[in-house]
Amino acid sequence: MSLHSFFSMKHIVHLLLLFFCMEVFSQENKPVDSLFLKANFPETMVIFKDIVYKRVNGIELKLDIYKRSVSDANSPVVVSIHGGAWYAGSKQDDVRYSTKLFNELISKGYAIVSIDYRLSQQAVFPAQIQDCNDAINYIFTHSSIYKLDKNRIAVMGGSAGGHLAALVATMNVHNIPDFYTNGKKPKFSIKGVVDLYGVSDFMACRGNSGYVDHDDPNSAEAKLLGASPLERPDVAKKASPVTYITKDTPPFLIFHGDKDPVVQYSQSVILHSYLQLAGVKNKFITVPGAGHGTAEFGRDEYNEEIISFLSSVLNNKNK
Repeated sequence: MSLHSFFSMKHIVHLLLLFFCMEVFSQENKPVDSLFLKANFPETMVIFKDIVYKRVNGIELKLDIYKRSVSDANSPVVVSIHGGAWYAGSKQDDVRYSTKLFNELISKGYAIVSIDYRLSQQAVFPAQIQDCNDAINYIFTHSSIYKLDKNRIAVMGGSAGGHLAALVATMNVHNIPDFYTNGKKPKFSIKGVVDLYGVSDFMACRGNSGYVDHDDPNSAEAKLLGASPLERPDVAKKASPVTYITKDTPPFLIFHGDKDPVVQYSQSVILHSYLQLAGVKNKFITVPGAGHGTAEFGRDEYNEEIISFLSSVLNNKNK
């Protein structure tokens, strides 16, 4: 059966959008090979690659750990969660997309942990948040092997990864059995979140944002949740980070472009408002003229904001 007979024109538009998201985050899916790493990262950097943190339904889920050197001990951890509309992408994407930022963080002694999770065509929500929790729990329980500080963990992500990073952090102070593989809450805690243009409230993600009709039953949100938020508001609420914000929520650093045609700018405004109402420390940075994952986010001034924030929440004195 051909694509044209299988998909309606609207479905083809959604497929093109997913490819757009893949290109934004994976830089055309170019591999992160040894030549790329040697040219862009510290010469002493060590990589623990393709560590299987979980096997589920015949799928091996893996993570990579990037450290300044093998001798670094008690490294603070930044868990990077990739984007791609919950449908595409992989753990290598942000290493290429955020090369300069990651180089600076690794040079300052942070360990970057880049993780894979089940995509929406493999499993619907809450599989993705279960996987993120399991990946972080793996790091927590194996911290001594990789010389990581299990008590200094922050999360970071853009778009779908921003949503998952925010959700990991906001639900971490609650006990939500459905969000854990075995129904048991792990012991790790999240010290801070860097959320770049992620969805915070699925029920407010409505209408046409420019590239996306969020009300369409075949939208990226519907593929993630198993149904449109309009059809399953209960699931939409459960998957929304704002649902779990309390005074105990960890600090947030939020970025969003005011010309984003994919995830509405209002999503980060809503997140900021909920955090303010709960008295949670947060900073919301509007990136003027920026779209969705566009080059503006890589400016030095924004990298410096991220580094300063992570240094604060992780108490990093390792320069």
